[in-house]
Amino acid sequence: MSALSPRRVVALVLPELLVELAVRRLSTARTPRARQLPLGVVLAEDLAGGSEPVLQPSSVLAQVNRLARRQGVAPGQTLVEAQALCSKLVVRALRRSEVETALAAVADVALGFGPLVAFRAPDTVWVDVTGSVQLWGGEATVVLELLGRVRQLGHSANIALAAGPELAAALARWLAPERQLAAERGAVVVSPEQSAEVATELPLAALPLPPELLTYFTRLGVLTLAEVSRLPRAQTVARLGEYAASVLDLCVGRDDTPLTPYRPAVTPSERVEWDEPIDGIEPLGFVLRGVCARLSARLGGRGEAAQRLALTLHYDRAIAELRGASPELKFALELPAALWRQEELWRVLNSKLARVELAAPTVALTLAAPAVVRALAQQLDLSRVVSQTTGSEALPSLIAELSADLGAGSVGVLEQVDSHLSEEQSVLVPVLATQKSAGKRSRRRRGGAQLPLSRVRRAGTERSPPTRVLPEPVPLSVSLRRGASLCFDQRLYTIESICFEERLDSVQWWTGRPIARDLVRVVLASADGVLEASVCVDPHSGARSLQALWD
Repeated sequence: MSALSPRRVVALVLPELLVELAVRRLSTARTPRARQLPLGVVLAEDLAGGSEPVLQPSSVLAQVNRLARRQGVAPGQTLVEAQALCSKLVVRALRRSEVETALAAVADVALGFGPLVAFRAPDTVWVDVTGSVQLWGGEATVVLELLGRVRQLGHSANIALAAGPELAAALARWLAPERQLAAERGAVVVSPEQSAEVATELPLAALPLPPELLTYFTRLGVLTLAEVSRLPRAQTVARLGEYAASVLDLCVGRDDTPLTPYRPAVTPSERVEWDEPIDGIEPLGFVLRGVCARLSARLGGRGEAAQRLALTLHYDRAIAELRGASPELKFALELPAALWRQEELWRVLNSKLARVELAAPTVALTLAAPAVVRALAQQLDLSRVVSQTTGSEALPSLIAELSADLGAGSVGVLEQVDSHLSEEQSVLVPVLATQKSAGKRSRRRRGGAQLPLSRVRRAGTERSPPTRVLPEPVPLSVSLRRGASLCFDQRLYTIESICFEERLDSVQWWTGRPIARDLVRVVLASADGVLEASVCVDPHSGARSLQALWD
C-alpha cells in the first residue's frame, strides 16, 4: 500500500450477537418477556441431518446477557457451574451455521461501503474502505453510517477504523471511552499516525493469542501491549512461536493481516425460528416485519432488488401430520417491478399473508429472494426528498401489492384490440407479461381481425364506442318501444328513445360460428337521471340484452 493511500479497514464487533439470536427465538408475540430473563448461550457445532444440538452438564457458555452476568454467571463456565449461581438461568444452544448466517447478513450490509468484506465467527465483520471513504464524506461519516445501519437491524455493535483488521477489531473491543467519537459511543477512528500510540494502550487480551499464551504473559505481570514490546525480543519470539511476527507488529501499530473475501449467497434469505409454536396470522405479521427489515438491508448493501419473493411457513410437524397437512406452506410471488425497500416488501407480503389459512401452528418462517436484479439508483434531485416513495415511485409497490392480493393475472394494462365486437375491443395484458410476448399477442389479434361479410350502418351517423362494457350482458324481457319499463341495477327505468346504431352480419365467420347482431342505442330515464345504453338484438331469435353503457 503506497504512502498516498494507506490501508483503512473497518471492524464491526457484535458483542451480544449470540444473546440476540437466542432472544429472537424466544421473543414472539406470546413471550415478550424474553429480554427480562437471565440467559446463557452455548455455541455448538452443526450435527448431521441438521438436528438440534443437545445441552450437556459439561457444555460451556459462550455468551451471557447482563441479567445473568449480574448474578455471577460468566462465559467459559459450564452449565453446572452457571446454574449453581443462578437457578433461573435459561440456556439455549445455537448452531455455528446460525451464527455464520447472521454474520453474513451483516456482511451484506457492509458491502455497500466497500468491495472487500470478511467476517469471523462468532462476532466480527470487516470491510476495507481504503478507496471508498471519499464517497461518504470522510472516515467518521463512514463509521457512523455503518454503525447506524447495523443497529437498525437490532444488533448491539461497536466499530473501529484503523490500519488493519486485527488492530481495528482490538480497538473496537478494548479502547478506552475517551478515544471514542464524541458523536457516538462505541465508534473509534484512528489515523495511521496515531496507530503506534493507540496500540500501546490496548490490554494483553486484545492480542489474537490462544488462552495458554495469554495466561503465561499474565503470570509474568505483562498486562498491556506496551509491556509486551519492552520484553527481550529473542525470548519473546521464542515463546510466541508462529504468532511472533503478527503480535510484535500489532504492538507497534502495524497490521498487514489479509482478509478472506466474503462471497455473498446468490439467493439472499432470512429465517426465523421460535421455540413455542404460535397460531394465528397476527404473530406472524409481527415476525415478518423484522424479517423484511433484515432482507431489505441486505439487498440495499448488495445494490440489488428482488424480482421474485419466496415465503415459507414451517408448521409444527407433529400437529401438521396429525391434521393431514403438509409440513410447509410456500408462496412464490412474481413482482411486476423489482423492490428492495422494507415498507414495499412488507406491504406486498402482508397483503398475501392476510389471506392465508393456517393448517397448523408455525415454528419458523423463511423469506428468500430467488431472483434479484441490480437496483437502479436514482439521480440526486435536491428539489425532493427521496427517503420516501411517493407519486410515480410508489406505483411499482402498489402494483406488486395488488398482484399479491388479487393475483398476477388480474393486474395489468388495458390494451385496445381491433375488433367489431365491443366486448372484445380491449384485453387486460398482465404486468408480468414480457413486452415481447405482449407484442406477439397484439399482432396476432390484429392480424386475425377481418371485416364482416355484411355491415349496415344508419346513414349520416358516426358511431361512438361505449364508455363501459358490462362484465355480463343483462337479458331484457320487455319489447323495445318508447314508454316500456325495465329494471336494471335495482332501479326502474323507462325507455324514452330508441335509435338504430348498426347491424353486424357473419362477423368472425372463420371461427365456424359467425355472429349476427343488431345494435340499438336507447335512452333510459329514471328518478335519478338519464342513462344511455347499448342493446344487442339477435336478428334470428329476437333475444335482447343490455350490453354496454355511455357514462
